[in-house]
Amino acid sequence: MSALANIKATSILNATGGAIAFTNSATVGYNKTFVPDGPIAPGVQQYSERSGSYPIAFPKYTISVTRPKAGSRVFRIKEKVVVPTLNVTSPTTGSGIQPLPSVGYNCIMTREFVIPEAATAAEKLLFWSYVQSMNAYSIAASDSSPVDDTGAPITAAVLDGEVPY
Repeated sequence: MSALANIKATSILNATGGAIAFTNSATVGYNKTFVPDGPIAPGVQQYSERSGSYPIAFPKYTISVTRPKAGSRVFRIKEKVVVPTLNVTSPTTGSGIQPLPSVGYNCIMTREFVIPEAATAAEKLLFWSYVQSMNAYSIAASDSSPVDDTGAPITAAVLDGEVPY
């Protein structure tokens, strides 16, 4: 696994494969940083975006890599993003003391890549290109012109609950 480092996050796709993406501003390069929490299990690394007030509400990114072993000649790469939302609370006791925050719900994304041990570097690169394209809003030439809208169905499914047809 690569060295542990902060992950800079923005919503602008880095076509060269750099950052994870999360912001709404085209003028902001990076506006969130996911900091390594340390390994949470062998081969599993977790990162948290710690700009909030309460640790239970920190968005988290987790990645794990399982290497091929006897009987299974594949690499398994799993990643997960969890974005918690806190319950809305108000003082309910006679003392007027605000209760401790609690998580109301989580938005969660999980995905798994299964890469055969025999896959060539060219096959892995082609596969990764398809994966990035399916998650991109648009694909731009190196000089940013032309820009083609990908029409990736995941956007409408996540934002509007649309079923692809």
